[in-house]
Amino acid sequence: MNALKLTEEIAADIRARAKSLDFGAIEKIKKAKEDNGTFDVIISTEDLDRAGEIVRQNGWEMANYKNNPIVLWGHDYYSLPIGVCTDTYKTEVHGVPATGAKGVFYPSDINPLAQQVRRMYEFGVKSGMGVGCTTSVGFIPKEFDEDNNRIITRAELLEFSFVPIPANQGVGPAQGRALTFDEARTLGLNMTDLRAKGVVFSETLGYVPKNVSDKKAASTTTWSKPSLSDFTDKSWEDLSDADKREIAGYFAWAKENPAASFGDLKLPHHRAEDGAAVWNGVKAAMGALMGARGGVDVEGDRKAVYDHLAAHYRQFGEEPPEFKALKAAEAGDSCTTDDGSPGILTTDPKDPDGALVCLPQEQDKSATDHASQKSLLKSINDEHDRHEGEVEKSFDTFTKAVAGHGEAEDEEDEDGKKKAKKGASDLMREDLKDLRNSLHDEHTMHRAKSIAAFRSFDPVEDKAFDKNPHLKALRDAHDAYEAKNNKSLDQFEEKCMKSVQGEPGQVDDHTDWITGKMEENAQVHKKAVTRIAKAMCKAAFGEEEQADEKTLDILKEYLAPHVPMQLLDAVTAKIGSKLSAATKERLGEAHQHLKAAKAVLESLHPGLADGNEEESRSDDSKTVDNGSRESRSTHRTTPRADNELNTHLRTRETLRGIEAVVRENLGQLNAEIRSHGKK
Repeated sequence: MNALKLTEEIAADIRARAKSLDFGAIEKIKKAKEDNGTFDVIISTEDLDRAGEIVRQNGWEMANYKNNPIVLWGHDYYSLPIGVCTDTYKTEVHGVPATGAKGVFYPSDINPLAQQVRRMYEFGVKSGMGVGCTTSVGFIPKEFDEDNNRIITRAELLEFSFVPIPANQGVGPAQGRALTFDEARTLGLNMTDLRAKGVVFSETLGYVPKNVSDKKAASTTTWSKPSLSDFTDKSWEDLSDADKREIAGYFAWAKENPAASFGDLKLPHHRAEDGAAVWNGVKAAMGALMGARGGVDVEGDRKAVYDHLAAHYRQFGEEPPEFKALKAAEAGDSCTTDDGSPGILTTDPKDPDGALVCLPQEQDKSATDHASQKSLLKSINDEHDRHEGEVEKSFDTFTKAVAGHGEAEDEEDEDGKKKAKKGASDLMREDLKDLRNSLHDEHTMHRAKSIAAFRSFDPVEDKAFDKNPHLKALRDAHDAYEAKNNKSLDQFEEKCMKSVQGEPGQVDDHTDWITGKMEENAQVHKKAVTRIAKAMCKAAFGEEEQADEKTLDILKEYLAPHVPMQLLDAVTAKIGSKLSAATKERLGEAHQHLKAAKAVLESLHPGLADGNEEESRSDDSKTVDNGSRESRSTHRTTPRADNELNTHLRTRETLRGIEAVVRENLGQLNAEIRSHGKK
C-alpha cells in the first residue's frame, strides 16, 4: 500500500470530517490510556518508499493535524478513527531521520476494530515484529527539491494510519509480516472483518529480515559465507536482541525474530564488513532456495524469501529466475548421499511408511530395475496432486459464495436482518450442498483415475501377474478415504449452520478447519495408496524381503568389528534381506505342514472341523488336550508380531501341539482296531 499523497480537494474533505469529530470525546479517550491501550510508532522516515519518493523529516507541517490528531485504519477517512495521536517527535531509525508518534486506541464501544488493531500492535511489539499492521502517512506535498522532484522537502500531515503493508519499509514497530491463523485465533481477532480491510493471514512463523544496507558491491566481488566471528567477538547468547536483528539483516531468512541461534539464519548475501549486497552471494542464495525440492528449508516462507532475493537481482540489473512451486519428492528421483556419491530416493527400510531417504543406487532395486514401477508411482503422485488441487478449488468456490451472501445481508435494515438470518440458513444449506456435490464428483473422478493408473501397470517380467487383489485393496482404501472425508464434512456443516444461526464461531474459521482436515486425510490416503502400489510391484517382481529393524540392529552389532564402516549399512541390509527371505520360506513350509496336520486331524476327529473339539474329547485325553489347547489359544489371540522369526517359533510350537493331538488320536484308533481284531 502506497502512502496517501492527497490533492487539496480531498484534503479539504478530510479536514472537514476531522473537525466534525467530538473534540471533548477525543480528550476523554486520551485520558483513558490504561483501558484503551497506547501505541508508540515510527510513522515516516527518509528511506526511499515504494512510490520512489523521499520525504524530508524536517519539512513536516503538523499544525492543522494537531488540532484534530486522528489515527485511521488504511487511510479510510469515511470510517471511524481507530485512535488519537497524543504526541509526535523526531528520532532516527538505523541512522536515518524519522518521525515518531504516540497515541491511544479508541475503546471497543466506539469502534470495535480499534481494539483488534490494538491486539495486533501489542503482539507485534512483544514479538519484535510489526505483525499484521504497520503505519503509513496521508499528506499533501507542498515543496520539492529543486534538483530532484522525487524528494519532498515540505509536506502537510493530514493523518496517519495503521495499515497491513506500509509504503515506507522503515515505519512501524519493525518490518512487518502477516499474522498466522493460530496467532489470530489466540488474539481473538475477527478474521473475516480484518480480511475485508486488507489484513493477510499466513500459516508460517518465519521472518524475512529487512536489508541491513541498500549498498551493493561490485558485480565481480567474490563471495564466501560469513560466520558469527565475522560480525562480533561475542557468542550469540551474549548479544542483545537489537544486535541479533541487525545481523539477521545480512541474511534472507530467519526462523524467529530474533533468531534463537546463529544457525537459524539462512541464505546470507550481504558482506559482513559493510553490509553491501554481493551479487555472487545473491546468486548462491537464490540457487540454494530454488534448487531441486528446495536446497534449504525456509518452512512455508519460500515465496517471501524469493521476492526478497528477486529484488536484489533487479538491484544489480539482472532478471531473477522464474519462481516455481516445489516438486514433491518421488521414489526413483536422483539425490546425493551424505558422502557425495549419487543415490536414489526410496523408502526407508526401517520406516516403510515414513519419509523417503537417499540410498546408494545399487541398494535400490525397486526404482531402477522396473520402469513400470516408477511410472506407476509417478502416476499416483500426479493424480494426488491433481485431486488436492480440485478439492482446494471446491472450497474456494464455497468461500466466495458465502462471502457474497454475507455482503447482501449487511445491507438489510433491523427488520430485514431477521429475515436475512433465515435466508442465510437456506443459502448456507445450498452452498454446503453444492460443496458436497462438487467433492463427491471429485472423489468419483479420483477413484476412477487411481484405478486406471493401477490397471495400466504392466509388469512385462510376469505376464501371469494377478492385479485383482491389489485393485480390491485400492477400492477399499478409496472407500475408507471418502467415508473419513464425509464424516469431517458432516461436522463442518454442523459448525457452519450454527454460525449462521447466531451461535459463536466464524464460517471462515470452520473453513480453515475443514481444509486442514481434508489435507490431513488426503496425506494419509496417499500413503495408503502408495503402500498398495508398492505391494503390487513387489508381488509382480519378487523383490527381496526387507529385514525388520531388530534383526538389522543385531546384525549391525555383530558385523561392525568385521566390516568397514562405509559398507556396514549395505552389507547389513543384504544379509538381513537374505535372512528375511529364508525365514519367509520356512514359514511357508511350516504353514503347509500346519494345513496338512489340520486336515489329518479333522479326518481322524470330525468334531474338530465344526469347532466342537471340547465336547468330543474323552476325559482320558484332557491332560494332553489341555496342553495343545493352550498352544492353539496362544496362537489365536497373540497379535502378529513384526518379527517373522518369532512368528516362525510360535508356529513350530503350534505344530508340536497338533502333533501331540494327532499321535494321541492315532493311538486310540489303533487300540480300537486291535480290540475289534480280537473279537
